[in-house]
Amino acid sequence: MNTFMSRVPHGFRGLLLSCGLLACACAAQAADPLFTYTVQTGDELIKMAEASFTSNEGWKEVSTLNRLKDPNKIQPGQVLKIPLRLLKMVHREGILLSVSGEVLLSGQPATVGSLVPEGAQLHTGAHGSAQIQLADQSRVTLMPNTDAKLVTSQIIDFGNFDQKSQATWYTGLIRLTQGAVDVMAAKLARRNTPLQVETPTSVAGVRGTVFRVAYDDPASQNTRTEVLEGLVRTDSVAQKTGADLPKGTGTVLNPTVQQIKVSPLLEAPKLSGKAVVFKPLARWDMPALAGAERFKVQVSGFKDFSTIVREQVVAKQGRADFSGLPNGLWHVRVRGIDARTLEGFNANTTLQVMLPANASHPEVEWVASLDRMEVINGEHVLQFEPLGLEASHVVLASVKINRPPFVRVSKALVKPDGGPIRLNLGPLSAGENYLINLTVTQADGATLSPTNYAFDGLAAGQSVQSPLKRLADDTVPAPVEPAHKSKRSKRDKVSSS
Repeated sequence: MNTFMSRVPHGFRGLLLSCGLLACACAAQAADPLFTYTVQTGDELIKMAEASFTSNEGWKEVSTLNRLKDPNKIQPGQVLKIPLRLLKMVHREGILLSVSGEVLLSGQPATVGSLVPEGAQLHTGAHGSAQIQLADQSRVTLMPNTDAKLVTSQIIDFGNFDQKSQATWYTGLIRLTQGAVDVMAAKLARRNTPLQVETPTSVAGVRGTVFRVAYDDPASQNTRTEVLEGLVRTDSVAQKTGADLPKGTGTVLNPTVQQIKVSPLLEAPKLSGKAVVFKPLARWDMPALAGAERFKVQVSGFKDFSTIVREQVVAKQGRADFSGLPNGLWHVRVRGIDARTLEGFNANTTLQVMLPANASHPEVEWVASLDRMEVINGEHVLQFEPLGLEASHVVLASVKINRPPFVRVSKALVKPDGGPIRLNLGPLSAGENYLINLTVTQADGATLSPTNYAFDGLAAGQSVQSPLKRLADDTVPAPVEPAHKSKRSKRDKVSSS
């Protein structure tokens, strides 16, 4: 198997134990990170090494490195230099932050909150995506049609040397055998080795950056790496060549090509505000962008694109097809693809998918008036007057936590009956800020632009007049597809009362 290697150049910040990370004096030591430990009363080097080192003989190396005359006689306050590689590693699972569409975890349907241990396989279908948070707080988003495996997820166990440091110094490796991933590496995390994404022909690593890796055409053996933030070092193990990829550059690696060509990424295309498309065609023209041969178009229900519900490649003078999307407000991002297949910077906007208006049922304007919220038997109950609506209309209410990843916590479907609408939103957290999205469907099936409000959760027994604060449509995340129950929350029930 041919292998390329990409990694960010090594660099470490100070380790704030009772110690600090040392800058090594020679090139040999620079590749072997050290930490310093201040000896405490009762410490015995040999016993501590037996408990914390991968080898019982590790104390000998520490003794030589620190020029100890007698390793059995270390004094409180004495400072020891210890190579990190001598310490034991502890396995740490990742966790699924978001799941949309078809996602399998080791062959079983995946759910939000599931732990992802070492060796776990992840698969996303044509309309599926998932986001993993690793033990160092890095996030990896699997795009549609992706197969990946969490090969390594470990942290250093400082054991007797410092129990508080177990949450740092991470080593992680994800193997990508098909598809693409977006990586947002935690910038403040300490890493024993770079966080790596491996394909059949490459290994890309980071120490705090944002980049993409794609192996979506196995027949060509090409691996694309595109850097959006930070610096990535790309090396071809097969060809023994390498290159640095700073922000805004990328490369396509192939095991048969010796030269590594670094190219600038295309700029983000300019989009003209909110996009609106009407079914049944629901087509959207691509923007003009110099150097673009095609465009990648991705649709999400969330502003941070932590899930991708649709993905398509469109010709530079073509039209994106949104006819398969449910009616409603979505987030869409577009980026140009150049002649080398490198994908550029994203441009984001909102997308409104609607049925065409019917002359016999003109679109109405409405507002939630005289709103009131109270907590009854632990349940938040919202009441309001739907001014401008009639009995032929249907209102879909969806409530989400107003912070990433915008977890949906409740929903309800009600029809106006001439009186106030009363919704039981279920048990919500006092002080938490929520979004409520109210979408109206007319008698002809046309969906109106959603009306969005924010409100705060109340304490037990509390009641508030006018809790709803109106929001602009482009400040809130879009609804999750009705075709798939929201998998971002364990609880997804609500009733009208």
